[in-house]
Amino acid sequence: MESAQRHLYSRKLLNYKEWYLVAVIVGYIAVSGIAIPFGVDNSRIFAVPYRILIALASFAIFCTEIPRIGKFKWSVFWVVLFWIVYIAKTYWSFHHDTYQLKILEKEEEVCWRILLIAVLPSIAIISLDYSKMSLKNIAHTMFYIVFGMLFINLIWGLFNWEGRNFPFIFSVYYISYGHFGTTLALIALFFLLNSTPKNKAEKILWYSGFILGFITIILAYARSPFLALYVVVPYILIHQKNKKYIAYFIAFSLLSYIFIYFAPSFGLEKIRILERLHLWLFEGDTSERMPLFKYSWDIFCANPLLGGRVLFPNGMYPHNIFLELLSATGFIGFVIYFAKFFPVFKNITKFIRIKSHSSSYSILFFALFLQYFVLIITSYNVYGVPEFLHLSALIIGISLYQTNEKT
Repeated sequence: MESAQRHLYSRKLLNYKEWYLVAVIVGYIAVSGIAIPFGVDNSRIFAVPYRILIALASFAIFCTEIPRIGKFKWSVFWVVLFWIVYIAKTYWSFHHDTYQLKILEKEEEVCWRILLIAVLPSIAIISLDYSKMSLKNIAHTMFYIVFGMLFINLIWGLFNWEGRNFPFIFSVYYISYGHFGTTLALIALFFLLNSTPKNKAEKILWYSGFILGFITIILAYARSPFLALYVVVPYILIHQKNKKYIAYFIAFSLLSYIFIYFAPSFGLEKIRILERLHLWLFEGDTSERMPLFKYSWDIFCANPLLGGRVLFPNGMYPHNIFLELLSATGFIGFVIYFAKFFPVFKNITKFIRIKSHSSSYSILFFALFLQYFVLIITSYNVYGVPEFLHLSALIIGISLYQTNEKT
């Protein structure tokens, strides 16, 4: 009995491939939090070496997994093929379409970003043997890193708060900062519902993690992290097979909706997140997304097979991955991009288990993938969210193996 209990609470040290996954998925949260607190103006002196190190580690790991290439060759093939097509379209577009000079100067940077951030980490993550890895230990390590950085961020912000917006230490766009909070909240919620804490202190830490994540979403005042939380939480709750949780969530959602509607009546529109949510939900404010959607759709309709230009003349993009794939690479590029997900569709029961309760850690990582999927259909371009690219590769890799999910 004592042996069984020790096994229940035990968490082994991560091996180097597990540490690699942690570094790829949440490592940039730590790296992006260095420059601002130390007064360094150019955050790239930390970001670029990090990306290069991850790319080199990715290449090395992929080389060690080549003997098993038969297991993952097609997923890797579709990843590489899509980015070859996209780079080719980028070259063609930058040399045939009209762009602002400052955008044309970024052609080489775009190619390097794709290679270092999109291609090499993705093929390495897909190639890993997940039957020999502990998703549980990876998830817990991720939690402590994200919790630690967001806690430091909260303390720093309290001491440096001036004006309406709460400052943050991360050298990222405010939307990405908000999604850091969503990540922490989702991991903490999953632990609270599915994991057994080693002691009361750890359980309190999980509750604190959920609260800290939610506070971060509010302080970031971006709508996408808030939307992602409301989209993904039901996915986690459904797997609990507990109608009470679903009822609580529906009640909380309805109360939140009513509260946001009446917020201006109580003068609460001064709180940025409430102001932006009210404008979005009740006044149709889309932050000028609709003209971007229409322009990208027109590009696709003019070139449905291979697409047209990869970016708009000013460097802007559709802010929706579906529209961007269609407008930049056409129907062919669209199909090639999503072909890599075939193992996920084929083994979807690893991630959606409606008939029985599941505490599988595959559920957690699919939830993290879903939250960044919400981001990529509302903001950024096709290579602008590394977390989405890497979590996509992770769920593809998980779908190829019988994973060690409980230990």
